[in-house]
Amino acid sequence: MPSILQFNTGRWVSTKERKWTGLYFVETVIDLSLFAGRKAKLYVETIHKSTEGGWLALAWQQKPAKWHLLDGSIIETRTKNSGQWQLQESELFTIPDVPDVSCMWIMGKADPDKQQVSCALATVVIMDE
Repeated sequence: MPSILQFNTGRWVSTKERKWTGLYFVETVIDLSLFAGRKAKLYVETIHKSTEGGWLALAWQQKPAKWHLLDGSIIETRTKNSGQWQLQESELFTIPDVPDVSCMWIMGKADPDKQQVSCALATVVIMDE
């Protein structure tokens, strides 16, 4: 049975950031060493329309001002159907091998052509070994 980290805000949260800084959609605290080296996927509910779009990703941090973006977790918003809200998933990425407790959060950055990027729900599924 895979492990699931649920980041659930239940409401739209947006940012106008153009780089991977200053945005904390939702966050949780977890001991990453429990899952070191395992594969995972990020799933999000987002919006992609004429004024909204960009990238969402998972990041972790153990020391202030020292965060790490999990490259394989990056999701580029795109139109998938006629509705505004979109369910998207990342590629498989590897959980880092770090000791102790980390803060993990969903980050985002707006596309230069858009006014903002938004996220309502996010889930991380960690696969069995």
